[in-house]
Amino acid sequence: MIALRDRHEQKADLNARFVAKGPFNRVLYVGAKVQGARHPSLLDAVRQVSRTVECLELYAPNVEALRTRKFFDVVYQGDIREWYPAGALYNGAMRSGFDLLLWWHGPEHLPFVDAITLLARLASSRPVPALAIACPYGLTPQGAVGGNPHEKHACGLLPEDFERLGFTVSVCGRPNKKGGNILATMGL
Repeated sequence: MIALRDRHEQKADLNARFVAKGPFNRVLYVGAKVQGARHPSLLDAVRQVSRTVECLELYAPNVEALRTRKFFDVVYQGDIREWYPAGALYNGAMRSGFDLLLWWHGPEHLPFVDAITLLARLASSRPVPALAIACPYGLTPQGAVGGNPHEKHACGLLPEDFERLGFTVSVCGRPNKKGGNILATMGL
């Protein structure tokens, strides 16, 4: 585990890894925020080294809002738990074929068992796409946001949860405190 000063340092490190690993053909960004895609610098960095950037979002109002903006080439509505394992059809799109999966603050919205099961599935899928997954460091309470019940934090994850699955992990901040962040990567 690597300790970094803050999320800005984590994102700068990740952006450099995108450039070093790219170019990417297809990127799947899971659960993007509607408000400016929340992390525009991260999305901009991915776009610079990717042919297409697609989005998977669960909450219908967010899907509609994202489809009216130009952040993504395609926006799918669905639950990531039903999206993987790779290879099956979903709304006419192939789940396989992504060479980068970016899930910036999402696993904490799932029950712990669902989060760990899905992370294990992603880490063991073949071929493994490059994975970049971020979440709060530990349990940080949050309820519904903007009417979206899926924004509620359902679990807290720790670095060792990712390390056991083979991810490279960096953290900033302190566990169970607002601003603490885990960045887990594989193949980057």
